[in-house]
Amino acid sequence: MAAVVKGVYRSDVYEFPEGALRELITNAVMHRNYAIYGSDIHIALYDDRLEIVSPGGLPRGMTIDRMKTGCSRCRNKAIAMAFSYMRVAEKWGLGVPNVMQQFAERGLSSPE
Repeated sequence: MAAVVKGVYRSDVYEFPEGALRELITNAVMHRNYAIYGSDIHIALYDDRLEIVSPGGLPRGMTIDRMKTGCSRCRNKAIAMAFSYMRVAEKWGLGVPNVMQQFAERGLSSPE
């Protein structure tokens, strides 16, 4: 978090867009490969970056560029349906494009 001072008042603001962080963590849970036992999702905050690591590679045929355009491959349908029911995941395939847009709107470099 960072502090923004306006006049005599200080308010705390997240360094990264809250909606983007929520989306990235949701994606890490929803799309991780649960067949890889003994591994966990890791979230680490460093001075110069935030890292979210979800076990398992991209599903067959998926690329980073395709994800950025809204292409999605659901790896865990039960989790995806539960997240949809709870309104944690709204629409398929829009997560990564929304994250990219939110970062751009805040003037931040695109996530890798």
